Amino acid sequence: MSFELAWPTALALLALPVLAGLWSVWRGRSLRPVLRLPSLAGLGAAPKSLRLRLRPLLTVGRLLVLALIVVAIARPRLGESFETVTTEGIDIVLALDTSGSMLAEDKTPGGTRVPRLQAAKEVAAEFVKGRAADRIGLISFDELAVPRCPPTLDYGVLLDLLDQVQIDDEGGKTAIGTALASAVNRLRESEAESRIVILVTDGRNNAGRVEPSDAAEMARLLGVRVYTIGIGSKDDAYYPVRGPFGQLSYQRIRSDIDEETLQEIAKTTGGAYFRATHRGELENIFHLVNQLERTEIEVEEHVRHHELFPELVRAAGVLLALVLLSGATWWRTSP
Repeated sequence: MSFELAWPTALALLALPVLAGLWSVWRGRSLRPVLRLPSLAGLGAAPKSLRLRLRPLLTVGRLLVLALIVVAIARPRLGESFETVTTEGIDIVLALDTSGSMLAEDKTPGGTRVPRLQAAKEVAAEFVKGRAADRIGLISFDELAVPRCPPTLDYGVLLDLLDQVQIDDEGGKTAIGTALASAVNRLRESEAESRIVILVTDGRNNAGRVEPSDAAEMARLLGVRVYTIGIGSKDDAYYPVRGPFGQLSYQRIRSDIDEETLQEIAKTTGGAYFRATHRGELENIFHLVNQLERTEIEVEEHVRHHELFPELVRAAGVLLALVLLSGATWWRTSP
């Protein structure tokens, strides 16, 4: 809510009530009513009545009437602004690997270790929060593809569902082709200007009935770009293992990312392949994709005004009526 004056220069007329007030003071001192009496002795000590003491309020009232009229001429108003966003947007599907190897922890440059799935979920959440008018969907996959959320603008629901993604089967395999086909199918009927899939995995296709090359060709035919991200350290990672009595230990494992297949998927669909060896690099990759896939958003700003001058005119009219009535009755003077 904002306040403004349509004609602010009209406030210069406020000089009129100031001048009128000064003239009234001068006139009151120089042109007092005269009543001739044979003697003024004793009148100086006569007390002033309440009516006489309050009589200057007539002058104040007249000046307020004039000031209200001047402010009304300046047309004060309250403005309520709102925006209309016009965009065709982008439809995006995030495909996150939830096979058992995503439990592995990769070292960051600072020396800390972060589980791959946790890093992917946190960075994906920041990516979602950075979008404005794009529909985003979510699937997770191991040896099966699990639709989690269709492309939506309700980012709150999407983030809740993303937070619930977890690894159900530590020994699960990785069906990259099936996951990509499922993601592309989610975008098949989309009418968005641009449609993309962001697929994050740390393994190779070793499950499912759909070959990654076939899914990539399907995406190409439908005009869906695919950004593939291989996540995992180039050195040994640390995989958590529970002992027979529940004790936790770690064993070193090597990342087994099929970079050749991921590169081919990206090339076929017009996307790009990235390798993230730790969480920081994953953040940079998502930031880069965020910049590559941007839609121009047209924003029209509108302002709805509520004019205040009618209230000021009514107030001036009521005050003027009170001044005239009071001057003709209670504060009437003779001569």
